[in-house]
Amino acid sequence: MVTKDTTKLALIFICIALHCFNGVGIFHSHPLSAKLIAFNDGDIDFMTLRNKLSFLMRIAGAYALGHLADKLGFFKTMKIICLITVTTSLFLFFLESSSIFENAIVICLAHGFLTFMRWSSLILPLTYIFRHCEKSKCWKYSAFALSAVIFAMLINSMFSIVYKSTDHFSVFLIYVTSGLLGLIIYSYLDTLPKIKLKKSQENQISKEKIILAFLLSGVCGVCFSYQFYFVENYFNTVMIIETAGRNIVYSPFWITLFFTLFPVTKITKDLNFLKILQLSLYGILFSVALFYALPFYSKPVLFIHQVIYAVSFGLFLAPALGFIYQLLQGSHSYFRMNFIFGLGFSSFVMISDLLAKSKLLSAPFLGLLLITALMSLCLWMLSYFKFSKENAEYKC
Repeated sequence: MVTKDTTKLALIFICIALHCFNGVGIFHSHPLSAKLIAFNDGDIDFMTLRNKLSFLMRIAGAYALGHLADKLGFFKTMKIICLITVTTSLFLFFLESSSIFENAIVICLAHGFLTFMRWSSLILPLTYIFRHCEKSKCWKYSAFALSAVIFAMLINSMFSIVYKSTDHFSVFLIYVTSGLLGLIIYSYLDTLPKIKLKKSQENQISKEKIILAFLLSGVCGVCFSYQFYFVENYFNTVMIIETAGRNIVYSPFWITLFFTLFPVTKITKDLNFLKILQLSLYGILFSVALFYALPFYSKPVLFIHQVIYAVSFGLFLAPALGFIYQLLQGSHSYFRMNFIFGLGFSSFVMISDLLAKSKLLSAPFLGLLLITALMSLCLWMLSYFKFSKENAEYKC
């Protein structure tokens, strides 16, 4: 059983971190500017183009890689993901010699390849772990995997600060090496004896469970995009730190989430998911209320908001992934978990992006309305269909 194989688990978590480090890092090292580029007497906004492409590629990746994992197996699929990462790094290394639309089209394509794999690099390994572990351990492995993702993001953010003083070849070498390391680890794990699943009859999954899994995936997407679209962009004048001749967005959210994710998840491990979702919503409502309870925006207010929001989101995040898997566990398939999560996450990230650009209301309040609407709908479904009370298995 995976639960008894600490080394195997640790290697999978390392691979999750490596994939995230590469994905975030290549976005940092080869960003797209927001400027419009003239082409055929028209203008192309490559940031908008990239956002639309990312929306489609996340869904396409969730669909294709989920099916691939069912057909070829988990480890072979992850090796293919590693090879795509290495290929994308090589592709970007030779980018400097390209002048296609000032490199914007090539970067758009590279970003598309990365978003194609991005969440599958987390969801497929977690699905593998969930399929072979005790249900009572889902919360723990989910928290470890998400901590690996956040740790990789923090490390890469620090690395990006000194990127300008690092030559192009060194950056390329780091990303290729980390991609190859992931390939080596998964190749090694593929040689180990396979873990046999106990044969069990697959149950039909109701439409209500699929819809709830989709909405919960959307909540994950909205809560992440709230930080990007409704906070960091809105308060960028408050959150900017100048260092090494470069403006860096200072965000206590990620550091707080990293250090509190496992402790708060452990505290809620004996609660049913309905209660966890309620606590998370109350905390998020309180964190945003701070902006409107105080008559000014300042660094202390923003810092307190970021800490409370990170803890409140952390209450929900790790249990949510385990709960989504348990809603869909009637089918022993990588595809269902990967595709429904990818579809829900990507759809509501796109909705967040469109709402943030609409400027109908102040950004934090607009983001809060979306989070509240989604969480309230999930709470209603949990209560009405009694998903959180059906069996003890729905405790994460």
